[in-house]
Amino acid sequence: MRKTSVLLLWALNLFDALMTWFAVAVGQYASEANPPMIWAIGKGWALFFIIKIGIMTVMSWVIYLLYDKPEYNSGRVTVGVMTWILVTLYSLLACWHVFGFVAWHVLK
Repeated sequence: MRKTSVLLLWALNLFDALMTWFAVAVGQYASEANPPMIWAIGKGWALFFIIKIGIMTVMSWVIYLLYDKPEYNSGRVTVGVMTWILVTLYSLLACWHVFGFVAWHVLK
């Protein structure tokens, strides 16, 4: 379960990064709302991807390490719940990206 949730979270983050790049740089039908990411985009898309993927890679690694630790029994529930909240939020964000992408194609 933990491997699946961590991989899903990481994949959704990658999808978010790629769709953000497409929406902002290629399609030019959206703008980034996160101020640190606006700064990163201003410095270049490579930095944006390094930060975006780097942060999620570290978070995924921490979640993976803490998920099944017996000494964190109460923390295990917390880590599991937080992971699925993040998966849910990133899934909703992915739906938003798909909606924007489809709407852009229909309206252009």
